[in-house]
Amino acid sequence: QSNANISAVGKGYAATYGPGVGIYGTGNRAAGYGGLGALQDGGGSATYGSFLLPYDLGSGVEYAGGGAVTLLVADTVNVSGSIDATARNPSVSDAGSGGSIYIDANNVIGTGAIISTGGYSSGNGARGGGGGRISVHYRSSYGFSGSVAAVGGTSYVSTIPNGANGTINITQQLTYITLPAVDAFVQLNGQVARQLRRHAYAFLIDSQAQSRQGCIPTASCAVFRNG
Repeated sequence: QSNANISAVGKGYAATYGPGVGIYGTGNRAAGYGGLGALQDGGGSATYGSFLLPYDLGSGVEYAGGGAVTLLVADTVNVSGSIDATARNPSVSDAGSGGSIYIDANNVIGTGAIISTGGYSSGNGARGGGGGRISVHYRSSYGFSGSVAAVGGTSYVSTIPNGANGTINITQQLTYITLPAVDAFVQLNGQVARQLRRHAYAFLIDSQAQSRQGCIPTASCAVFRNG
């Protein structure tokens, strides 16, 4: 669908939670994920997760970090609108980190936007969140000419560093690989299923991609569509 949007904006770890969590209150710092969250002395919160196979949520500070979007498609992904896993922008305090976007397809085309940026704040002295992680694996062709961004969020004043940029990986992958995201999210139990729904993952799998991962739809193997 032209100009369609898959949004995981602010669907990551809630405020003050996550592996790259910032500190909300005195001595604030923004959250990290693919890049460090900003801290006034130039340091920042922790980075975590995989550069090649990102599937983690962004961490939160005043508001939630970015969520996670995973697209496994046997033929063609056409991004004519946007895929967005940006952190929710806070109103006062420091920002959360961008989330993750992972695409595995035969062909990737389109002129839209793939975004996983850190949050920014208009609050006095507030700091920008670290960028998220984006990874695209294609087998035959990569004809996407739109924008791909995992930049860190802007801090409120120029004397405070911005959040660090996250990671972007675009790789031709000629052989199928076992995805931790699929192992963790598709081969699931009730608890994992509830966690997926809570964070509104967009998890799209067609039958061929599903089959190659050894996932036959049963009570223990499910497919989520737009959360």
